[in-house]
Amino acid sequence: MAHPESFDLAHLGGIELFTPKFDESLHFFRDICAMREVARVGDSAYLRTWDEYQLYSLKLTASDTNGVGRTLFRTTSPDALDRRVAAIEAAGLGHGWREPEVGVGRSYEFEDPDGHLMGIYYDTELYVPDDEDRPALKNQASAYPGRGINARRLDHINYLAADVDAAGDFWQDVMHSRESERVRMDDGHFAARWFRFHQKSYDVVYSEDWTGERGRFHHFAFAPDSREDILKAADICLENGIYIEYGPYKHAINQTFFLYVWEPGGNRIEFANAQARLAAGPGLSDRAVEPGRARQGPGLGHEDRGHLPHARHAVRGEPGGDRPAGPRRALSAGSGCRSIDRHPDHRLQARQEVTRPMKNHRGEGAASVDPIGDGFHVPRRVVTGHDAQGVSVVVSDGPVPVTRALPDDGVAFHEVWATDAVPADIHAGAEDPTAGSITVPPPQHGTRIRINEFLPGHLDERGLQSPVHRTESIDYGIVLEERSH
Repeated sequence: MAHPESFDLAHLGGIELFTPKFDESLHFFRDICAMREVARVGDSAYLRTWDEYQLYSLKLTASDTNGVGRTLFRTTSPDALDRRVAAIEAAGLGHGWREPEVGVGRSYEFEDPDGHLMGIYYDTELYVPDDEDRPALKNQASAYPGRGINARRLDHINYLAADVDAAGDFWQDVMHSRESERVRMDDGHFAARWFRFHQKSYDVVYSEDWTGERGRFHHFAFAPDSREDILKAADICLENGIYIEYGPYKHAINQTFFLYVWEPGGNRIEFANAQARLAAGPGLSDRAVEPGRARQGPGLGHEDRGHLPHARHAVRGEPGGDRPAGPRRALSAGSGCRSIDRHPDHRLQARQEVTRPMKNHRGEGAASVDPIGDGFHVPRRVVTGHDAQGVSVVVSDGPVPVTRALPDDGVAFHEVWATDAVPADIHAGAEDPTAGSITVPPPQHGTRIRINEFLPGHLDERGLQSPVHRTESIDYGIVLEERSH
């Protein structure tokens, strides 16, 4: 049930986002999302969504990699700020007070049990529109931009956590937020928890980090006006070369209509519209804690045993995505190689899929996954190795680096691993053996592990799946998954 202190937090106040491609990321947020830059301090640009009543919504910071920095939350009053600071300090998670900075007054810095850096504040600088964006409607912070995606406001942030139970208990017991939904697994632990400050269905989310690492970031979301805006956002991203990871689609969780994309710096951004559903009840609904809840998937029509959107294809602690109906594979190749960092050209049929580093506020790395379009689904590849102490570690985890798709023939080839000699090179710092063009036969004394994906309904004049070929190698064909058509 609600507690008097359940209303101490007002909303998500501002997010710091790291990017290794500052100019490209700035173009995405300023020009494609229709945000306005209001300040530039050092390596950071401060941008606001068009109906943000405060000075800024996003602090974009140039960095050597990507990820999230400090997240700010505004309280509902100075007394509410004092109450939450006292509770945080009693929990032993406080860092101390910070002096006023761009857009906000004095703030109190802390971290959650998983190590995510946060701050709370009350005093804020209100945005004052100028002649360029003065609104006709007096209850708007600024004029509707009428260009690009028209992101109206920040909606929520989703963190990864090694211990979702502990992180959720912190927001429930220390921050006094109310839980709106949660995913409980068969063994009783929670894989995800959603928290709200008022009647909006959620503001803060925790998703399980299956690697067990702490302090990682999954995504944050902008809210446009309507579902139609999200459909248009997909077209806009397509036209501008912004990769669409998943959607447009609807979550079963909180019934959010959404689109996931990757901004140029490698951060996952969601455009979400959840205005149809408000959490009007004072506490957590019984439906959210049913024993069978863990078996309801993230999207309508899908079951995934409680995995969150993009939690299934995790990469070095950064969950990747749950995908529409079709082949879903996770393949492990033993031996060591480094992850390859390439930028994909999404317009090519033969593409180099990427693993890109992610960073939290401590500078710890992670990577994210790019899938492929045209109905194909790039498999996940896990490469293991050993550290300097001989301990087994995950060297890379992400999509297979090289994929060639032939949409007209309904086939795609995914290079999983390769060896070119006997004995094979298993040095962890070696070049990825799948780098380069795809060739059908392996070299002498070599091997190839390749997943061939055939879409149903693509037959040649002989009634055979095209293309077909013969080889002079010993090939093992293993059916991983099939669908009727």
